[in-house]
Amino acid sequence: MGRQTAESLRHLEEKISTAQVLALSGLQRPFEIQMDASDYAMGVVLIQHNKPICYHSEAFNSAIVNYPTYDKELYALVQSVKKWKHYLMGKETVIHTDHQPLQYLHSQTKLQQASTK
Repeated sequence: MGRQTAESLRHLEEKISTAQVLALSGLQRPFEIQMDASDYAMGVVLIQHNKPICYHSEAFNSAIVNYPTYDKELYALVQSVKKWKHYLMGKETVIHTDHQPLQYLHSQTKLQQASTK
């Protein structure tokens, strides 16, 4: 085994065996949402200054399992914003998604909460 491979394995071992500790949020800094959805579940992390603040995961019910990937990814985003709205309202928030059709969100200059009447 090469030196670089051994070092990579040691680094991986350290990462998976070290407990991740949640950080306290600071409302003066922007938030980031990192999300991903699979065929049967979703996982979302609220991050601030490269540290996790909150986690949320959810197994999809039988109806959502049948959604296309685009809708599952968007569902994950909507659920996370609902769950963490007390953190996110009025704050700059960066959204990270690996789903290509949702990349258009990056081109939006300002997204606002829809009014409910």
